[in-house]
Amino acid sequence: MKNPLISAIFPCYNVANYLPDLFASLEQFDYPNTEFIFVNDGSKDNTLQLLQEFCKDKDNCMIVDQENQKLCMARNNGLAKAKGEYIWFCDPDDIPSPYILTYLYRNMVEHNADISICNYKKVKENFHFENCKNPKNSQKIQLFDQESAMCQYFSCKKFDLNVWCKLYKNDILKKFESYPNVFDKKVIYGEDVDFNSKYLMFCKKCVYTTTNLYYYRQRKSSIVHSDFNESRLTTFIGINNAIKRYEGKFPQVQKYIKSLKGLVSIEMLYYIYKSEYSDKQTIEDLLYNLKSNMKYIVSCKRNHLYRRIFVPLTYPLFKLFLANRMRKNSK
Repeated sequence: MKNPLISAIFPCYNVANYLPDLFASLEQFDYPNTEFIFVNDGSKDNTLQLLQEFCKDKDNCMIVDQENQKLCMARNNGLAKAKGEYIWFCDPDDIPSPYILTYLYRNMVEHNADISICNYKKVKENFHFENCKNPKNSQKIQLFDQESAMCQYFSCKKFDLNVWCKLYKNDILKKFESYPNVFDKKVIYGEDVDFNSKYLMFCKKCVYTTTNLYYYRQRKSSIVHSDFNESRLTTFIGINNAIKRYEGKFPQVQKYIKSLKGLVSIEMLYYIYKSEYSDKQTIEDLLYNLKSNMKYIVSCKRNHLYRRIFVPLTYPLFKLFLANRMRKNSK
């Protein structure tokens, strides 16, 4: 029986320094039926040249070359070209295990799941492919029904908010009204929350393996590690969409989303504290989000224990630390 096609989508923007490690992994991919779709999103370095060299004479490789449209549209435009029964999104500055699709697909089929998730390992920026380890033959598998998967997702305790450790069914993605524009282009930061909250609405079962099959490179220049700017606040678009989406359907899940809203507010306040940013209204809104959602952070039992214990301390601390900045801004 032939293995179904999996479409792997790579949104590429100025990632020339990291492509050799990605290519080294892709050359050893052991899933036998994969198409690689590289979306060059207006790169200014030699990303496009390296992609062209790698894809030359490879029937399973495609390059979509476009002007810069940001991450969400790069993924959407890659999906528009995808022919696979299954979809996998990968960030090209990270390093996937060559076995990732085999594991994700096998687990999905064996357990009749609608989404398959693996664990990942954070690595330093200078980490290279040769340091990747072969996964162990034995896996620890965990299964979740729809509501449990949602709660686990928004608590970030077992699996994270990302898309790159997850295998999706294209038939489910096609149920999105906006398909193939499944990612909201208005969300510049935290776009995966909005996307996954939509996808999980169609999932009856989730399968998760604790095996590390992806190496997440900690880039100092990435948006996750960059200084605060207001584009970070677009993450609340996805979170607020998820709260509305689950209203009246999954009340327990809604509590976890509101808990996430409070936790993300802490993250934003921390970046503001480290920067010179001083907009009073934004800081007050974030403090309000934190205070009003504190009860969910504390009461949601799937949240990490340290968050449930120490997060209540963050509100008075941020209010104190940022008070002078807000006073100066209000004069």
